[in-house]
Amino acid sequence: MKKRITIGTLTLLSLMGMFGCKQQETVEALMTLDVKADYPEKEWVVQDFLDVEYIPLETNDEFITQGSVKAIGKRFVLVTNLLNDGNIFVFDRKTGKAVRKINRKGQGAEEYAFINGIILDEEKDEMFVNSASNKKIFVYDLQGNFKRSFQHAEGAQYLDVFDYDASLVLSYFWQANKHVINANLGWNAKQSRTKEFSVMAEGFPNERLDYISFATQYQKNGSPSGNEYTSRLVGFLGNLNYSWDERYLFDLSFREDASSQFGADKRWAPFWSAGLGWNLHNEHFMEGVDWLQQFKIRGSYGLTGSQNYDPYQAITTYEYLTQDRYHFAVGAIAKAMGNRNLAWQRTWQQNYGLDLTLWKNRIDISADYYIKTSKDVLTAVTLAPSLGFSSYMDNLGEVENRGYELSLRATLIRDQSKKIFWSVNGSAIHNKNKLLKISNALKAYNETSDSELDKEPNTDGKKSEVNRPRVRYVEGASMNSIWVNHSLGIDPATGKEIFVARNGDLVTDWSSANYVIGGCTDSKVEGTFGSNFTWKGLSLNMTFRYRIGGQMYNQTLVDKVQDVDPRYNVDKRAFEQRWQEPGDKVRFAAFRTELNGINVAYVTRPTSRFVEDYNYLELATLNLSYEFGTAKLQRCGIKRLKAMFYMNDVFHVSNVKQERGIDYPFARNFSIGLQARF
Repeated sequence: MKKRITIGTLTLLSLMGMFGCKQQETVEALMTLDVKADYPEKEWVVQDFLDVEYIPLETNDEFITQGSVKAIGKRFVLVTNLLNDGNIFVFDRKTGKAVRKINRKGQGAEEYAFINGIILDEEKDEMFVNSASNKKIFVYDLQGNFKRSFQHAEGAQYLDVFDYDASLVLSYFWQANKHVINANLGWNAKQSRTKEFSVMAEGFPNERLDYISFATQYQKNGSPSGNEYTSRLVGFLGNLNYSWDERYLFDLSFREDASSQFGADKRWAPFWSAGLGWNLHNEHFMEGVDWLQQFKIRGSYGLTGSQNYDPYQAITTYEYLTQDRYHFAVGAIAKAMGNRNLAWQRTWQQNYGLDLTLWKNRIDISADYYIKTSKDVLTAVTLAPSLGFSSYMDNLGEVENRGYELSLRATLIRDQSKKIFWSVNGSAIHNKNKLLKISNALKAYNETSDSELDKEPNTDGKKSEVNRPRVRYVEGASMNSIWVNHSLGIDPATGKEIFVARNGDLVTDWSSANYVIGGCTDSKVEGTFGSNFTWKGLSLNMTFRYRIGGQMYNQTLVDKVQDVDPRYNVDKRAFEQRWQEPGDKVRFAAFRTELNGINVAYVTRPTSRFVEDYNYLELATLNLSYEFGTAKLQRCGIKRLKAMFYMNDVFHVSNVKQERGIDYPFARNFSIGLQARF
């Protein structure tokens, strides 16, 4: 029987290695050393005085880890190469296995030119990529999909970030025969605080002398700007893990957390989870099955909470009017309305999966099916302008997500003698969401939004507010549904669009009363697949992305063709494929003539005319390299010489044309490198 009790403390940010507490020796067990004696030399080993967490990262020709670790989370480790190839490698922190490779390097609006740093936010499933050359911070999800970006402030900028994460954990371990118990009980407190301000300046001699001190003056009519964000969390936690004979597994965990991001009356919330696992490969009846290395069935159920929102959304905030003074006094106005009852968004999660490893670790398969039901979903509720606020945050609605995730990695050829290695990998993801329940506030939002679209819009630059589909909250429907009027196209006789009303009548006037679901942006399945091939010094790695099923609203055609102002530079289709005379069978409606005789486009409301099925296949990344033999190179003092070629967005095949518009073209880039070591 083995029994161990450990008390440990983890403090201040993320650490790869942590001091651990070992069992205390008695005073009688103290060792004395004779400094005059001749002892054999012994090399110090880190494990002699530290508990070190080793994460052996998977290495193959696609996942090259000769670079730097950019971010470490609870689940993932992000690594980049020293070469500016744009690759971001995502590894599983527990197993060290390669999860995926992300590359969004380029010159497009959603692409970075250089990676100066990465911040990982696992709670929101996001990473922040800082690109100094773009003067932007790009935000992607951990699948590599672009979400948003932030522009660097021009001029002098001060940034103060102070974060801490402190934990006190009591650990208990017990083992007897085939029974193993591991338990933890702890306390956790953390804070995230950011202060920043910037000053704009002008009058620099040239673009090279851009340091703030070279400016001749502050920006005309400018003033310093800044922000401050602070969020705190404190909680108690515990977990229990039990296994019998490495066959039957059970775990139970709980948390009680309080967050400053929620209302004063709703800050505390309990969360828990329970899971079961069965290692079939360790069963006696599986003995002798040499082709099976792992066969694990698992399932879990629990309640989790989310606080992925702005720090001050629950409190009323004010803005000082520093530019307007009255008798040397500075006034303030309410900026946002608080909500003392704003509570945690809670999610009930079910997950069922299996893990397979076959034929001497040549094939790895992982499959998961999940059901997530989110309650008290945080939503911005639109208010009447007369109240002085445009919106406030409240807990509204109930959303269900169902889906599956599949991943496969197979080694087809592994011949060390011939130096040939070939592996393939692939993943498939499917998710479908549905609104189970909405509040009266969301119903009122639908009515307000519909009435705005029913009004005749002005053509003064505000058409973008009404010419695209909006989110509508309808019970039983997906939040990603595309709400439109059903269109039969452009009438060849008149050049006007023909809609089908709910009662079946054909009309030419758009109306929110005739709303239907024209499609959904959710795909039936999407994912990646790739190939890694190595033969002697030659390596070829390819990563593909695909999507099958679902629809998209082609907003580019609406903005750049249908609703353009013909007085400016426009896409040629705005004239060549637009209705002009009776009998024209075209996709785009006719111009209309204003009272001043100028032709302008109709402002197009959401219509099924621009809903298109969306399937695609793209070669996202291509890596080709060759490492020269070292026998002849060593004579020249070269230890290693490697030539590399990298290219992203090699090709894109889709039933929806990639619309470029006329503002900024998409970019496809490649890089060539030569790496030498002397």
